Amino acid sequence: MPGVEGVANLSEGVNANGRRKKRMQSANQFVAVMQPIGIEVKTLPPCVDAGIGSAASVGQDLRIQNPAQCRFQMVLHRVTRRLALPAVKVGTIISTGAFPSHGMNTCQWRRECKARPMESLELWQYLLIATGAFAVGLGKGGLPGVGNVTVVLMALALPAKASVGVLLPILISADIVAVIVYRRHANWSYIVKLAPWTIIGVLGGYLVFSYVNDSAVRILIGSVLLSMTAIHFIRKWLRDSSKGEDKLPHHPAFVGGTGIIGGFATMIANAAGPVAALYFIASGLPKYAYIGTSAWFFFLVNVFKVPFMMDLGIIHLESLGLSASFMLYSVLGALIGPRIVRHINQRLFEVLIWVFVVIGGLKLILP
Repeated sequence: MPGVEGVANLSEGVNANGRRKKRMQSANQFVAVMQPIGIEVKTLPPCVDAGIGSAASVGQDLRIQNPAQCRFQMVLHRVTRRLALPAVKVGTIISTGAFPSHGMNTCQWRRECKARPMESLELWQYLLIATGAFAVGLGKGGLPGVGNVTVVLMALALPAKASVGVLLPILISADIVAVIVYRRHANWSYIVKLAPWTIIGVLGGYLVFSYVNDSAVRILIGSVLLSMTAIHFIRKWLRDSSKGEDKLPHHPAFVGGTGIIGGFATMIANAAGPVAALYFIASGLPKYAYIGTSAWFFFLVNVFKVPFMMDLGIIHLESLGLSASFMLYSVLGALIGPRIVRHINQRLFEVLIWVFVVIGGLKLILP
């Protein structure tokens, strides 16, 4: 495959003699060479799942709802820096030889294929994403630990890389509500101390994200979640063993370490919550100052991540449309979160949350 950056566009045709024609759509697009790629069909039409891949160069997921709809997801690795290209509109997928029952040539596919991401979601996927978006709001509204549940739900409902890109705008929508509600409670000195190190972590996560495939991202997300869970309970144990006071140092090495780890975790999995809690709580911030400072910190970091996600190709017009359709759930969660807190057993709730996070993290890691 040519190592050219750009938007994937497969435009193959079959002439009268049955030979393939390939043509370049523009200077910044490329044509996928399909001959060496193997195909594994898991189910039969009208709903076809096909795994397509060539050694160490291309990984693709294809889902065809019917001959009039297609959804093409491509992840390039070790070929070009523009690695994730989900939900790309294509004229045809492979050739009529891949799915002979459809019997269509390229021109017919180009006329009839339409990318419809919302319609391609199954009910279980929609419910998981909606629940995850609502949990985002609950976390911003004061329920601790819920954010990591969202990461698990999104990674289970969507391909791992796509889930990170879809989740980020949903997080930003909930961040905006939290910033409005707690805008007067931020302590900017702590944000300023942490920000430079967090930027380094985000850049490191961006570079790692660029050179891993979807399966590796699932493992990374699961590992980050389990690591963040371990950090949470270590911090809690340290606080309890010191009679309620965190004695974690305010040394620059501690600030730098938490910032870099948090930046990496938020870029890879949108899962920096426990790391930020480790820093802000150890700094002795009161309740509302902690919530307000965290709200502003995550809002700024999440907005900072957007250009990098766009460069990786995991945020684009179609993913933004999918994110927008679930933002209402996150806003509702942020608005009613404070009311829910008053009527639940907080200790039991936290135990259930962390158990779910551990199970979900293991599910993402284990085959």
